[in-house]
Amino acid sequence: MRSAPLRQFFRPRFRMPTGVPPRMRMTLGRTMPVQARYGMAVAYFAGLIAWEVWAAGWSDPWGAALSLVTLAYLILVMATYLRRGPDVPLRRGDWLAQLVAALGANLLIPLSLLPAQFPGLESMAVLASLAGLGFSFWAVWHLGTAFSIVPEARRLVQTGPYRWIRHPLYLAGFVIGLGLLMVSFSPPALGLFIAFTGCQCLRMEYEEEVLAEALPGYRDYRCRTWALLPRIL
Repeated sequence: MRSAPLRQFFRPRFRMPTGVPPRMRMTLGRTMPVQARYGMAVAYFAGLIAWEVWAAGWSDPWGAALSLVTLAYLILVMATYLRRGPDVPLRRGDWLAQLVAALGANLLIPLSLLPAQFPGLESMAVLASLAGLGFSFWAVWHLGTAFSIVPEARRLVQTGPYRWIRHPLYLAGFVIGLGLLMVSFSPPALGLFIAFTGCQCLRMEYEEEVLAEALPGYRDYRCRTWALLPRIL
């Protein structure tokens, strides 16, 4: 409840008109067929996989390990999309929630491309990335076909890390982001990390709103779990 003013401040004034066909949804102010949205998501993850294979530092053991874990995670995410197919969720966030989600999901990419300012911390950054990616793999494995980039309600997942925390993927993202920030600390890196943190906090608010409205058991689930850290947050 404390974050309600923040959510209301970012609530868009525009609303989708009534009478839109059920197989159409809102994306950044335009209607887009579900099949097109699905195809874009699959192409996006396929592009990330291709880029990781091309840009990986296979000659360095740490770099190779990080690339292999990254590829395993991306392949798992893409497999969940292929398995789910172009179905329609019970509920989806509005265009602003989708925009925030898209930004939050991608801001770590430019942060990872910034030059290292503290090379001595690269090992710690790699370890943070490995831990975050491993935790992300665990979370997506249990999410299965309920996984999505934008706020969507499909089903309530209460296994794996979701037994204790509601947003393990965002926690993993913060761990990875802090590792990247340590090694490339600079005004651009700090700005990207602050923007990433803001987007992810808003993303959590939008996601919880969508899930609470669409899934009857979500409010009880929220009362007995933590957002990010058990017994802390």
